[in-house]
Amino acid sequence: MFMLAVCPTFLTGCGAPRIPNAVSNREYEVYSAWIGHHFEKKAPKSLFLYSRTTVFDPLEPLGCGDTLHQRDAIQWSMIQRLHDLGTAEYRLDFDFDRTHSRIELAHQIIDSPPRDPEFGYDALSFSRVTFNGAGDKALFAVSDQCGLDCGAGGAVIATKVTGAWHFQSTHCIWLF
Repeated sequence: MFMLAVCPTFLTGCGAPRIPNAVSNREYEVYSAWIGHHFEKKAPKSLFLYSRTTVFDPLEPLGCGDTLHQRDAIQWSMIQRLHDLGTAEYRLDFDFDRTHSRIELAHQIIDSPPRDPEFGYDALSFSRVTFNGAGDKALFAVSDQCGLDCGAGGAVIATKVTGAWHFQSTHCIWLF
């Protein structure tokens, strides 16, 4: 009987919570901190934020789950939670809760790529964020589109130290 009670907890990552069905305040906090960090030295000419999350499944056939686990030391439970989301996209509202979403830069929320054919803009799309059990380490993906055929992205590790999020790139990157 004891094994039956332990197995479900073990299989779900030692009781680590699943990603909720709506973007959480903690996720907005991570997105906002990443934007501040990314544009710390130079503000973008124009900043656009997509109104929906992008799909990031590290366990898809061409995914980078093994690389994230082996080379970037990401827990399998965090990778699995992103995979469990499947192809679902979630509504983002960066301007709704100014307590957790503090984007100091002028920005516009968009549903599709900017129609401006000129280069010099940043259009950011974020995946959902998964956290470790302690809530001090996070994994997500971001893509930065700078034109119809210009941009890059990748998985990002966020670590919270003394109340502030710090970011590092992973070995999981892409160009478009």
